[in-house]
Amino acid sequence: MATTTMLKSLLALLLCILPVFVQVVTGNAIGSEVEGMPGYNWAPMQFKGQIAGVDYQMNGSANEILHQFQKDYPEVKLNLDLNVTNARVRARDAKPMVALKPRNKWSLYCTPVPGQNWIPAATAYVQLAIDVLNYNGGTCGVAARSCTQISCSWTANIILCNDNYYDLNPSCTYLASYAADLIDRCSWFDVGPGAGEDFSTTGGQESDTDNYNIIVRYDAPASNSICLSLGNLQGW
Repeated sequence: MATTTMLKSLLALLLCILPVFVQVVTGNAIGSEVEGMPGYNWAPMQFKGQIAGVDYQMNGSANEILHQFQKDYPEVKLNLDLNVTNARVRARDAKPMVALKPRNKWSLYCTPVPGQNWIPAATAYVQLAIDVLNYNGGTCGVAARSCTQISCSWTANIILCNDNYYDLNPSCTYLASYAADLIDRCSWFDVGPGAGEDFSTTGGQESDTDNYNIIVRYDAPASNSICLSLGNLQGW
């Protein structure tokens, strides 16, 4: 009788604990590929560095950071002309120290990526997201075992996922070069809407030997998404 009573008590205790345990485990997982990778946390990017020569630190995507920066420093005029931005990046990449970094890149997959249902995004939008990311002259940090949106433009998303059990703080502009690699190697021309206009799409994933990877893909943004308001690099 005593044994039966003890078993009933243990069962009642387990029934009380189990829902809490399930809630905690579910809450720590992404649960949706719209945000990142299954089994990874979703956390904001941690930016630290300089924008237009001004020291700046903030959590959020490159788009959110530039938007807030202009509110905090309205006297600083950001030159977001694409030709100027690209020329500055080319000058940066010409430096010998930067030229060594691509050795860390070790695998690249174009959409369709095995095991994923990612859709490629319009290449023009991916390039705009790269330009936004390149303007952040600092590090784009990501928490351990987490994914984060580092930049976006309209329906194009650039996502950073960290496979390590510790935080990482890679260079924002170096991460942008991964997305540029995907444009170079994972772009195709598809028949567009309307009068059969052709347009290019880009999608895929490239990994680094430091156990993180960059994903470029299509994601439908919310109607109030900053990806829409900043996507064309006009009217910041």
